[in-house]
Formats: sequence, structure tokens, C-alpha cells
Amino acid sequence: MELKLKLERSKKNPILGSTERWWENKVVFNPAVLQLRNKTHLIYTARGEDEIGRLGYASFRNMDEVE
Repeated sequence: MELKLKLERSKKNPILGSTERWWENKVVFNPAVLQLRNKTHLIYTARGEDEIGRLGYASFRNMDEVE
């Protein structure tokens, strides 16, 4: 079975970036994305002030609506 997948770069890049939250204010990287039904789930690695790596999570209904 051949799976054809077409990826398209978002015009809103970067989608993911560091925030003012202490646990992800240095860097965010290595995202993984899963789309289920009408929702996109994003899991990523984040590092903050203490330099400890943590998993972050965000979900989207569309690219303008982070939940």
C-alpha cells in the first residue's frame, strides 16, 4: 500500500516559538503533529529557565485558533 502525503509550509511560520512561561521561555523544538477528526494536536519539547527539557502540548481547530 502506497501512502501519498503532501506537506505544505504554513505562511504563518514559525508556528511554534518560546513564550514567557518559565518552563518554555528559552527554546521550543522537535514538534510532532497528529490530526484527529477536525482537531490538530501538537506535542513538542520545551526548555526554560532551569534548562530542563519538558513536553509541551497545544491543540488547534485551525491555525488561528489555539486551544
